[in-house]
Amino acid sequence: MLSATGGAVPQRVRALLAPPPPRRTLPFVAGALLLTVCCASLANAASDSQRMIETAQRAECLTQAGAADAPSDDRPSHGPGSCCDHHHGEREGHG
Repeated sequence: MLSATGGAVPQRVRALLAPPPPRRTLPFVAGALLLTVCCASLANAASDSQRMIETAQRAECLTQAGAADAPSDDRPSHGPGSCCDHHHGEREGHG
């Protein structure tokens, strides 16, 4: 008779008949918050990376324009048509 009330099957039946355990929302909220922070961090890093690339391209362009213009030359180092005038560092005419 002991096996009818204390075995594995009766314990499983009691567990199935018992009300479900309360939902744990904290792990879901924490996961969603962590995901949001990670996405915001990645967006910030991408923005900073793009700004660094544009700054480096602008500096390279100015350096190349300054090297192309000799000190005795009367032309400005970054006049119209130079790579410094193009959007996002696109360089035309420079290899």
